[in-house]
Amino acid sequence: MNHETNRQTSAGRSFIGCLLGAFLALTLLLLLLCGGAYFAYRTINSFENRRDQLCVRSEVEVEQARLEYSPGFDYIIWSKFTVRADSMDEVFDPSRVDPAEFREGFEINIPGMMNPWWDVEDHELSGAEFQVSEDEFMRVGYVDNGDGTFTVYIYLFEV
Repeated sequence: MNHETNRQTSAGRSFIGCLLGAFLALTLLLLLLCGGAYFAYRTINSFENRRDQLCVRSEVEVEQARLEYSPGFDYIIWSKFTVRADSMDEVFDPSRVDPAEFREGFEINIPGMMNPWWDVEDHELSGAEFQVSEDEFMRVGYVDNGDGTFTVYIYLFEV
């Protein structure tokens, strides 16, 4: 009888050990998946990873960069950032964005953007729309902050 009890106790411990091992393995898998999803989200929504697509010169120092990417058949990118520059000529790649086309009273009326940082309605913008690639258009609006900086709003969309 003592031998039978030891066998049952060993089987119970083995079962608990298997459950604990499975729990730890699933926890590790969940952490890896969440970490991968977070990394992918941060990469997709990274301004620096999208700088060239947004036609912003690499040497321009960007502050307070915000970006949201909306995937889909026709993706959308919203971005807002601040730059220190004497003029908008210094900010964008001139082969794709011509600052001479900027005009006062430009509006970026975009439905669906709900982030509080996308506050274009609160400002009188200057700007224009550009075709920046075969299938991408970009609306650029900006505010001269009067202190040597510009706040720039970009709405890039694929067609």
